[in-house]
Amino acid sequence: MRITPLSLLAGAAFTLAATAALAEVAVANPRPSVQLAQVDDMNEPRLRGIVRSVVGNQVLVELERTEMPFEWIGMSRSELGALNIMGGTPVYVQGGRIIGLAYRGTPTPRTSDFTSRTQALWADYERSLNEPNAPAFTPAPSTDFSQPVPAPVPVAPPPAPIQGLW
Repeated sequence: MRITPLSLLAGAAFTLAATAALAEVAVANPRPSVQLAQVDDMNEPRLRGIVRSVVGNQVLVELERTEMPFEWIGMSRSELGALNIMGGTPVYVQGGRIIGLAYRGTPTPRTSDFTSRTQALWADYERSLNEPNAPAFTPAPSTDFSQPVPAPVPVAPPPAPIQGLW
């Protein structure tokens, strides 16, 4: 078998193309930096939140105990379906990602002050108990016969349905 300069040139070109393709893959998927990012995410605190809105593959989460209470988080459609994410779902967020569903029984602080509203309603109720009850006003039947009583309008029966082809 005889090696020609043309076959050497073709082999060198193939080797260079394969090396360039592998270098592109290595640059596009650097394993050490991905592992470092995952370790950094684990150092962040796990926060509880409530899903407020789902728009496409973006989820708006209201987080508790943070400076910025609302955060948009991107998820794939398969993750949305697998976790059954919809408005009102309690979730745990860590590192800008939804990591799981939270237990529904844990209380979530609301933006309104529920206790003061309850106390105000209770005070109104107790105040109404202490007030004397006024007799209920019922108007007496009218004995004025100068005005004619309107005659009742007869109601026609509903029309028969139109026969269709069903």
